[in-house]
Amino acid sequence: MIYLLTGILSIAMSISTVNKPSLTYLVREPKVSADKPPLLILLHGVGSNEKDLFSFATHLPDKFRIISARAPIELGPSSFAWYQVDFSSGKPVRKWKKQSPADAEIYTSKAPKKRTYSA
Repeated sequence: MIYLLTGILSIAMSISTVNKPSLTYLVREPKVSADKPPLLILLHGVGSNEKDLFSFATHLPDKFRIISARAPIELGPSSFAWYQVDFSSGKPVRKWKKQSPADAEIYTSKAPKKRTYSA
């Protein structure tokens, strides 16, 4: 969890349109008591917000702590993105900042396999 959130914050801080290094997010605590509940982080798509995927939280297993984060780049009212996108050609084109090998290590997950879920 720490590695993914650190990576997201690193991206947020490297984008010039971001004024602060924090993210807005929603949390659903697990409905089943556990010392270390599994964490499910929801990241919406371009043009959406943290409320979009969070609406599905009631349909997900009760054992998960669910965090739905809002991307740092504001495209419009209630519309956000994780990276710059150019729609001028009629097709979305990502504008990525070149990443150094040291930065890439942030995205390496060291979470225990039996507690790691992906879709």
